[in-house]
Amino acid sequence: GVGAVDTLMVSVLGTAALAGVGTSVVLLFIVQSAIMAVAMGGSVLVAHAVGARDGGLLRRSAGQTLVLGLILSVGLTVLGTVFAGQFVALLGPDDEVLRIGTDYMRVTMATSVGLVMMFVMGGILRGAGETRAPMYAGVAMNVINVPLSFVLIFGSLGFPELGPVGSAWGAAVARFVGAGW
Repeated sequence: GVGAVDTLMVSVLGTAALAGVGTSVVLLFIVQSAIMAVAMGGSVLVAHAVGARDGGLLRRSAGQTLVLGLILSVGLTVLGTVFAGQFVALLGPDDEVLRIGTDYMRVTMATSVGLVMMFVMGGILRGAGETRAPMYAGVAMNVINVPLSFVLIFGSLGFPELGPVGSAWGAAVARFVGAGW
């Protein structure tokens, strides 16, 4: 997905950039596990409501899942931006890798609402039997991420050269588009 594409594009910037983004992406897999647990729970509750043909339960389940997702994203934003450096440091990188990884993680966590809502809303839709919209959202997200991250990493088309953190900004915008889809 987005993390793999970002890692590939950043790899041409050198080993420190690759290690910084790669370190953050490893930590993001842990974060995504928590997000996917909320999304999966919402999906199951929505599917149960759909199967029971209970519109009230469906609305409550979807609403509660969205609220839980928003609460989770606020927590991730606060903890992730404040403690990004400490989380990346747990993996023992050198100073340059720590700086790059912290910058990448801080941007990703500051914009985590897009990441969380993409998973949560996709889970709700899949639970309701709508599988195409989440699939199209994922495709759109990747189609946007690749060129946007490229121009933000390397600086072209009037955008500044942001280096590795440019991939975090490109992914964040793509995730917001995916969630909005």
